[in-house]
Amino acid sequence: MLRERFLRGIRRVPFGTWLSLPALVAAIVLLWAPLRFFLKHPSPVAFDDGYTVALAERIIDKAWLPYVDGVSHRGPLLYWAHAISQSVFGRFEWSSARHLANLLSMATLLSIFAAAVAARQRVAAAIAVLVYVWLVSVYEISAVFGVGGEQVSTPLTVGALALTTVALMRAERLGTRAGLLFAAGCLAAMSGLAKQTALLSVAPLGLWTLATALSERREGARRWWWLVAALVLGFVVPFALVLLRYALSRGLGAFWYWYYVYNAQVYMGPHRDDSLRTAFDPLFDHRNYALLALGLAVATAVCARIAAFGKTDRSLVSLISAGGFEISVALLTVVTLVGALAPMRFFYHDFVPLCPCAALLVGIGMERAMAGAGGSRWALVAASATAIIFVFLMTLFAQDRLMRGLREARDRGGWSGVLPEPICDYLDQNSQPGSPIFVWGFDGDVYVTCRRPPATRFVYLTMVAGVVPDRSWRPPSAAAVAPRAREQLIADLTESKPGVVLDMPKNLKGVSLHSVPELVAHLKDHYCEMPTIHAKDGRAATPWLRRGTAQCP
Repeated sequence: MLRERFLRGIRRVPFGTWLSLPALVAAIVLLWAPLRFFLKHPSPVAFDDGYTVALAERIIDKAWLPYVDGVSHRGPLLYWAHAISQSVFGRFEWSSARHLANLLSMATLLSIFAAAVAARQRVAAAIAVLVYVWLVSVYEISAVFGVGGEQVSTPLTVGALALTTVALMRAERLGTRAGLLFAAGCLAAMSGLAKQTALLSVAPLGLWTLATALSERREGARRWWWLVAALVLGFVVPFALVLLRYALSRGLGAFWYWYYVYNAQVYMGPHRDDSLRTAFDPLFDHRNYALLALGLAVATAVCARIAAFGKTDRSLVSLISAGGFEISVALLTVVTLVGALAPMRFFYHDFVPLCPCAALLVGIGMERAMAGAGGSRWALVAASATAIIFVFLMTLFAQDRLMRGLREARDRGGWSGVLPEPICDYLDQNSQPGSPIFVWGFDGDVYVTCRRPPATRFVYLTMVAGVVPDRSWRPPSAAAVAPRAREQLIADLTESKPGVVLDMPKNLKGVSLHSVPELVAHLKDHYCEMPTIHAKDGRAATPWLRRGTAQCP
């Protein structure tokens, strides 16, 4: 009896499940390989890693308020995520950042799978998770395995899509659906709190929810508006809590300036003609060929879906409601692309959120193509299995090349730890262990590697130096200096009294602290400029020692 019942249960499992679950396991294993590499060799993979982790360390020691305790133009959730990771996995540890990257990458992978399965597209789920791993294997390493605003926002955005899909396609009770949509709205808002341009992601989900609610209203459903209200309320609550926290700390002005005004007026300000022309060059870099090819597949899938809609006599609302998942993924791809292009920087990390969108659409397109081909059930199984095996082999090949490249870099001396050891030795010899320091430049990794807290809120120095990072790094200008930034810097240094100040202009487009007269005046009053020292990785640092020592009386 039990055997027969078991066999009946097995037969009831959709065939796509037998294909999707092994594909998910394979994707997890393949993604774990490079993540495991970075856990063993946890050096920074991008300049941004340095200042991001260092700023998070500072807010841990203060009031946990980005923009007040530590200044940056990125979303506050990015720094809260790093601060939590450093608190849990170890202070001033690069491995803590890599653990966070691991969790975020796995969350993105599982959210992709959950969204497709919830939409009853199990073959698409299998293909999508493998395509996603393929994409991150051939893409820019620092963009994918670092932890910036894009890496934090992406799993939140895809998670919001998955919850919306469950609410609108699986759940039946109104309370359950409203709860899921509330949670989806919360995740969409949190995504925007990590990366401002990710706020656009709520638009496709809102359109699908509104279309579904209006469609159910026409069918006589009661309290249909709860669906829209739950999503909107979920989106509002995280922002309300964040704003309340800043209001209680009298930091609303700082939040508004760094979260929005600086980005709108300075960071995304007018570009020079030459920078605009050269900005498009990276789009045709070999690392982006994969995304461009997938773009064609996406366009084909979307056009096919629209053509199918055109053969029906249903209203637009009904069409959006019925095809909400595919349309939402397509629109999510569009708004994500708009968000990536908006800053006009074309940095590789800007396009990271496109990877799960493209992977989902490729999976949807392939499943639709196989289903439309007709044939017997077993023919469909064979076609699906063939497609999944092909994508798996393609992913495995990309993964092999990625790992060989990482091992070769490690053997050449890379990925074996950060290399400013002479700088750390100098700090240990000329200041108290664990005492604060100030690094002028784009070299926040020195704080973390040398285990020294930042002496000022300005771990990220572009807004003090008056430079704006883009493909060519615009020269310093008074318009790019944030209001009162230099005064706040001097005030912080006066209060914290760091034993050592390091001038490291190389990664700040060569802009030295000597470009800020008030800073130089402060340093000459309280510090002595010493001979330049050199790190093993080629960077140079000119130290300033605080007066009161034998070297600086």
